[in-house]
Amino acid sequence: MALMDEALLVIAVQALHHGNDHRTHICTILGTHGIEYGELDVWAFGTAVGAEKRLGRK
Repeated sequence: MALMDEALLVIAVQALHHGNDHRTHICTILGTHGIEYGELDVWAFGTAVGAEKRLGRK
C-alpha cells in the first residue's frame, strides 16, 4: 500500500471513530436525563431515508 493510501485510510478510520464517539456522548447525555432515543447508527439512518440497496440475489 502506498504511503498516501495509508494516510487516507487512517483519516477515514479516524472520521468513523470520531462520529461513533459523538454518538456515545449523545446517548449518555440523553440517557442520563431519561430521554428515550431511536437508533443512531448509519444502518438505521439508511433505512429511515430509503437509501438501502439490496446486493446479490433478489
